[in-house]
Amino acid sequence: IEKVLKANNVPEGVFNLILGDGSIGAAMSNDGNVALVSATGSTAMGKKVAQAVAARLGKSLLELSGNNAIIITE
Repeated sequence: IEKVLKANNVPEGVFNLILGDGSIGAAMSNDGNVALVSATGSTAMGKKVAQAVAARLGKSLLELSGNNAIIITE
């Protein structure tokens, strides 16, 4: 995905993929500088993320117990 974004002049920082444990997810969910939290995981994880992000009136996109596909078009 990095090569595709660079080839299409997408500015750095528009898309970031971060892999980590619950402490990373909690930090991102509670950080007001993170406009949108998109997470794939269990229903239990989704409930925690949704509550934390909603408490700061942020936006979340959750894919629970499934797959989160990326579609790239022209």
